[in-house]
Amino acid sequence: MITPMTKIQIAVPRKDKEALLQFLQEEEVIHIAENEESAPPIASDTAYQLAQVQFGLEFVDRIRRRLNEYPKRSLKTMFSSKPAATLPELELRLKTVRSADLLLQIQKSSDELVELDGKVTALSQHISSLTPWQALRLRAEDLGITVPVEHALVSIITHEESYIYDELSNIPTSLWQEVGRIQEGKQVRLYGEVIVHKKDAIALQKFLQMPGVEQVELAINGSTFAEELQKLRKGKTTAEEKIQQILKGSRQFLTKEDDLKFAYDALLHQQERENVEQHMAVMDHSVVLTGWLPKPWLASFSKRTSARIADIAISEVPLTKQDIPPVALTNRSSIRPFEVVTNIYGKPAYHEIDPTPALSIFFLLAFGLALTDAGYGLVMVVSMFAAERFFRLKKEMRKMVRLLCYGGISTTILGALTGGWFSIDLNTLPAGTIKDVLLGIKVIDPIAQPMVLLGVALGLGILQLLTAWGVRGYYNWKQGEITKVLVDDLSWITMVVFLLGWIAAKQQIIPAGEDLLRWAAIANATFLVVTQGRSYKNPLLKLGSGAISLYGLVSFLSDTLSYSRLLALGLATGIIGLVVNLVASLAFESVPVVGILLGIGVLLVGHIFNLGINALGAFIHSGRLQFVEFFPKFIEGGGVPYMPFGRISHYVDNPREFA
Repeated sequence: MITPMTKIQIAVPRKDKEALLQFLQEEEVIHIAENEESAPPIASDTAYQLAQVQFGLEFVDRIRRRLNEYPKRSLKTMFSSKPAATLPELELRLKTVRSADLLLQIQKSSDELVELDGKVTALSQHISSLTPWQALRLRAEDLGITVPVEHALVSIITHEESYIYDELSNIPTSLWQEVGRIQEGKQVRLYGEVIVHKKDAIALQKFLQMPGVEQVELAINGSTFAEELQKLRKGKTTAEEKIQQILKGSRQFLTKEDDLKFAYDALLHQQERENVEQHMAVMDHSVVLTGWLPKPWLASFSKRTSARIADIAISEVPLTKQDIPPVALTNRSSIRPFEVVTNIYGKPAYHEIDPTPALSIFFLLAFGLALTDAGYGLVMVVSMFAAERFFRLKKEMRKMVRLLCYGGISTTILGALTGGWFSIDLNTLPAGTIKDVLLGIKVIDPIAQPMVLLGVALGLGILQLLTAWGVRGYYNWKQGEITKVLVDDLSWITMVVFLLGWIAAKQQIIPAGEDLLRWAAIANATFLVVTQGRSYKNPLLKLGSGAISLYGLVSFLSDTLSYSRLLALGLATGIIGLVVNLVASLAFESVPVVGILLGIGVLLVGHIFNLGINALGAFIHSGRLQFVEFFPKFIEGGGVPYMPFGRISHYVDNPREFA
């Protein structure tokens, strides 16, 4: 059902504003309403503090990656690996981080690392540029040669070395000394020294401008290239040793990671409270917050709030036409998992009906028909039960797990009725009690009797579509629209029932009543023609609109045919399973020992894949039938989701999410 909401105002002295916001944030029950007298934005350094803590966490992550030290994760926390803490616990850890000057230490270590990393990078680049020239015996003073010659160090990329030598031979006074080479695929990079007489300086410049030729400028200080490289490598080694020392000293910060995470979320929640403050009306001595609360919770909420804050006033606010209450769903524990399906579609409007109870049985039947394998159903039931029992799951995740568990139960029952047990042909089983039981409960063979299964799927569709009109009638009845119940809901249900009964009698599916049902259908159709155009004043338009309304029977047939997809999905599950079993049997027969292992692998991988892909398809298509064929008959949707002010956690979960 849709939870009735009440709009309330909470007034406290200004000194208790923070205490109120912390209490509301921890309780997570008030959906904040806009206030026309909202306060101006609050000047705060919370965002700056958040950035500081985030920097600390990023630094810790860098240290982890460089030390290759990661925390161990257990299987139990696979779906929720974050720690959990209450708001007071977060606030306490925040004080610890601030008092220890931890962030200043992290900033200092980070600056030192950045400086040393930059130094190592620069040295590595310098070493890389000098390495090809280490065989050259020049010193710094040699690069400023004063004799009447031109000197150049060059790097040359070429496919054909002889071409370079031919070009150099065209310069009469040229001398070439190769000091290194690197093979780069089909090309070669040459490093060398070119010396020419000054009278051939122009020719040298033309050579240096050739494609693939690059003049190199190197800086060394009073030593040969080999000596300079030795100095650079020593400097790089020293810098790398200092980096390792800093990394070793920074290992202490890894133990502070939880403190930083707790502090970050404490600041994040503080920022959330500051945002809510902007929706509060601020008076001289008090502040007022307006919000929505589920009406059944009002008494207990008032009691808990008064126990926390002595000077507080809570009052209900009369609703206006402009008020749009948020929508929250309240259902029995057995129905609650199906809210997952409703929430995917979106919330119904506040004045509408919660479709969750109505869809539950139809979703399960559609899911079971789409999967149709009792073996897969049992696997789902066991795995989902184990997941809920052994894993740490949040409330919403538990809803999904229970929904899939229900789907597994439905699949097991319908799969047993259709003889689906991991796509095994039951007739090939050894004679015995198991074979007799499995064959005894089998009612339909989907492969041999696909039309029977199609009839079951279409029957489910007809029943659900009639239920949709029934739910709409119930809604109209609650609204006091008795005419709509009789004319727009009940009359369409009887129209379809009479038509189906007439067809069944005509096909001798039911023993008698063909004429009676035919005339009943004609009378019902006449009633629809007369009443469906009642909104028009013109008699001709009334009859015309009423006659056109009978086209709704075509829409009903079209919606019913959509349920045939359940047959296709069920057959796909069985056929893929049969193929997996066939391939595995061939593997078993191929090689005596390896074939057994290969066959087992084919069975495991094949059936896991088949279960996964077809369970996903069953969920999607069963949901689609609700969203496209069922819901539009009686709800418009578009409701505002009930989103109570609470904690939007980043690193630390709220323990209430697991309650």
